[in-house]
Amino acid sequence: MQQTQVQEERSRQNELKLMRAEDEMTRQLYLKILLDSEEKDIEKQRQKWKKQEIIRIREE
Repeated sequence: MQQTQVQEERSRQNELKLMRAEDEMTRQLYLKILLDSEEKDIEKQRQKWKKQEIIRIREE
């Protein structure tokens, strides 16, 4: 009986560890997606500034 309880407790602990690991992986994936999105936005802004600078130089 006691051995079964120990096994059940270990099983519960392993499940909790797995859930925490899955949560962490999900969090890291979300952060990567967010970072990639921000990098794309930054690159778009750089391109926009570059075009504006070219136009400004041509107008001078």
